[in-house]
Amino acid sequence: ERYREAGPRWRDGLLQGVPHKDPRWRAQRRILMEELRVEVDATVCTALQLSEEEARPEVVYACLGGWMARDASSDEDEFAEPPPWPWAREELAEFFGISTQKALRNWLDRELGL
Repeated sequence: ERYREAGPRWRDGLLQGVPHKDPRWRAQRRILMEELRVEVDATVCTALQLSEEEARPEVVYACLGGWMARDASSDEDEFAEPPPWPWAREELAEFFGISTQKALRNWLDRELGL
């Protein structure tokens, strides 16, 4: 919520004037991603009406379309949308454990005993 309220102004304080390659940018992105993960987890638990004592469900992230779903090593599609930032695909996939279509299918098959 805090990030959405601030919009692009979040950069104006802590990282103003800091070069984009500086490691502090990556660290700040990880803080923001953690806040988003906590928010998503809380929303899922609320939607499932889970109490504090109940086991938390495993949240699996997958991107089935767009620039996150495209294999970085595949030939570029001239109409494909590029990632908004050079670091985006790698950092988001690493932090959230975003599954590819194939990995998601394998996970579903395994979880369903297929």
